[in-house]
Amino acid sequence: MIRTILLTLLAAVITVVVGLTLWIFSAVGATSQNESVVNFTVAKGEGIRSIAGRLEKDQLISARLPWTLYTVLTGRHTSLIPGTYTFQTAVTGKAVVEQLVAGPTEEREVTVTIPEGERLEEIATILENKGVVDAAAFLSLTKQPSDFVQTWTTDLFASKPPTVDLEGYLFPDTYRFFENTPAETVVRRMIENTDRRLDATIRAKILTSGRSLHEILTLASILEMELKTPSDRAIAADLFLRRMAAGIALQSDATVNYVTGKSRLQPTIADTEVESPYNTYRNKGLPPGPIANPGLGAINAAITPTPNEFFFYLTAPGGQTIWSKTYEEHLTKKRRYLDS
Repeated sequence: MIRTILLTLLAAVITVVVGLTLWIFSAVGATSQNESVVNFTVAKGEGIRSIAGRLEKDQLISARLPWTLYTVLTGRHTSLIPGTYTFQTAVTGKAVVEQLVAGPTEEREVTVTIPEGERLEEIATILENKGVVDAAAFLSLTKQPSDFVQTWTTDLFASKPPTVDLEGYLFPDTYRFFENTPAETVVRRMIENTDRRLDATIRAKILTSGRSLHEILTLASILEMELKTPSDRAIAADLFLRRMAAGIALQSDATVNYVTGKSRLQPTIADTEVESPYNTYRNKGLPPGPIANPGLGAINAAITPTPNEFFFYLTAPGGQTIWSKTYEEHLTKKRRYLDS
């Protein structure tokens, strides 16, 4: 009889402990309800109850009691570092604890430079290596951005096909991010930068050009990857536009490299035959979307091309661009610069 009672009590205790544990971890795993960035200061000597109360008031945690229990039970309550912190939107109670233990925000802000011409995968790697965001989360959002794009309030995406990802729309620049920033915050910052850099003057020029913003970014991305100088890019922009008007394939090596994932100066014949809508050897006109994220120089070249009579070009091993007006001239120069 006594044994039965003891077992019953033990089972009850285990049930309560398990239930309490699940409740605590569920609460600290919940996402915060703060709709904007919150600056939060922990005073020197401030107790855990005071901190938890203010976190709850600022909507950074769902409830003070489970957060306090979690912090105490994990031994973190004695390791909270005084100072000022900046919390992004959609943070969990567990993440708040981790941040308070790691130290003030100022010590964990990092500078990240995204070079011109980087692809989404390359940007994701740079950001992850800096501790800013998980690469997989970043790529998940930028590769399938339909919900994200629909909430954008400007006309930046007006001409972007819904099936195309955010390649070309993340402005290459130097940014400052906090470690472990949510992917949506990072992507939004970069797109806002693009929106701001493509100011009214640039958009007016795009409108005058007769091409859409998406077409300009797509052409600019090819120019970014194909040529190195502003003057060469402006010449090539006119060349590409005239080839399209004449019904001639662009035959951009950069688009082939985008498809194959290689970085060849001169793709193989097999590479140029790979089936893909982005392969401009097999398909006429521009690819469905940008092949990289271009800078302002390439964008301006796409908007205001330099008129010329060239139809062909190649890049010599030393980086010099060699222009030709006819295919025969192009073949002669190809033998001279690339086949020797």
